[in-house]
Amino acid sequence: MSFLEEDPSLIKSKKSAIDNHDFKIIELHKDNDVHKLIENASKKVVIICNHLTDKGVKSISQCLLDFNQLESLRIDFTRSTSITDKSIEQLASKIGKLPCLLELILEFSDCTELTDRTLKWLSAAVENQPFLTNLQLDFSDCTQLSDEGVYDLLAVLPELKSLTYFGLYLCSCRKVTDKSANHLAFNLQRMPKIVNLDISFNCTEVTSTGFSNLLLSLKNFSSLVGLKLFFNKCKDIGDEQFLLLSTILEKNLQLRKLFLAFGGTEVTDTGLLTIASIILKLKELISFELYVWEMNITDRGALQLIQSLSKLANLEKVILDFASCDLVSDCVAEEITSLQACPKLNYLSLDFNETSIQPEKLEHLKSFFNEKIEFIVS
Repeated sequence: MSFLEEDPSLIKSKKSAIDNHDFKIIELHKDNDVHKLIENASKKVVIICNHLTDKGVKSISQCLLDFNQLESLRIDFTRSTSITDKSIEQLASKIGKLPCLLELILEFSDCTELTDRTLKWLSAAVENQPFLTNLQLDFSDCTQLSDEGVYDLLAVLPELKSLTYFGLYLCSCRKVTDKSANHLAFNLQRMPKIVNLDISFNCTEVTSTGFSNLLLSLKNFSSLVGLKLFFNKCKDIGDEQFLLLSTILEKNLQLRKLFLAFGGTEVTDTGLLTIASIILKLKELISFELYVWEMNITDRGALQLIQSLSKLANLEKVILDFASCDLVSDCVAEEITSLQACPKLNYLSLDFNETSIQPEKLEHLKSFFNEKIEFIVS
């Protein structure tokens, strides 16, 4: 299953959400709507761009000159996929001059006209914002991006001495390889203040070597509260890498949110069991998401994981995707009921499509969870 074929809710869930009630949300439906920005100047802005062209992006750039007090900026270009490097150069220049900027989140998913030049412009903008605390950049399906551009972007990260949240999404960027993963690993070693890390290399050219190096770069991290790793379909990632991941988790027992997406890799029960044993120790965990579709996972690994989760008193949200793991059977569905023991659980989503679990078992599950729990099963 490619990134483009994945369920939209999964794609959205990998992105770190902003607490939008603190933000002025501005929707632009055409290039001429940009005047709305001037009318809604605020310290925290979310700009949702629908069907904008380079002309509209350049107009946004001009408007940013009036946002001298802007602290948090999020721009979503995912529905303006015709934009090119030309407009991003101007936008990046203006972003680099915002005097009070602390948070920058840019979403370019599916903007297939963008090239490494965009990464070059953005790296210059970021370098001019040394007080950033939150930087998240989504280039999913920007298929022209390559290791060269990613190198330029990552090289400036250690200069951001205040950065505590970093997110980088390179799903389906087919020209991105282990070179980018290795360079990220090198720079992360010089970013000890990171407490939230959100990395997606859902790329077929990234292998276990790149992923292992990335994990090794985290060996001195001990203050993580959020960790998201999205490595679906990455070549030959297996149990050895999950064992290494477990050592990282054990150094970060204060972790509150953990997201692991490794569908289509070579991880087996052995790897899943190492994670299950660490999960027991994550007493502060409130959110756990696991996507292991199309993998050689059996009842043994799934059962132990669920049993570990059931012992977490602070757990509020659980998402488990075992789709196409055909060795997962009815006993796993029965064990799901043990999650009732989590007193704070309010959201549970399960995907058991194309497993060996009988449909009636899944239907029967619904009766076990009270109305306080949002329960989704497929």
